Amino acid sequence: MFFQEEEEILSLNLRREDSHDLLDLEEVHQVLEQMPKGYRTVFNLFAIEGYSHREIAEMLQINENTSKSQLSKARNYMIQKLKKKNSHALS
Repeated sequence: MFFQEEEEILSLNLRREDSHDLLDLEEVHQVLEQMPKGYRTVFNLFAIEGYSHREIAEMLQINENTSKSQLSKARNYMIQKLKKKNSHALS
């Protein structure tokens, strides 16, 4: 379950221009739950909790570039899954 400020971060970062086309926070949450653990962990630490890549690397005992790569992959994963969900909803 997301905290209020986490919901605000996600909704601000993922909103679309038209009000009828706003992403449903539940959809975002579902995609996060399906995301591979490594992607999800880095995404949550960076985007939700606000840690830097250096801090994440230290916490997870990984290379800083690995943290950056995992975040990039997490974002791409989320974009692709949400596009797919929305294209099915429009069909």
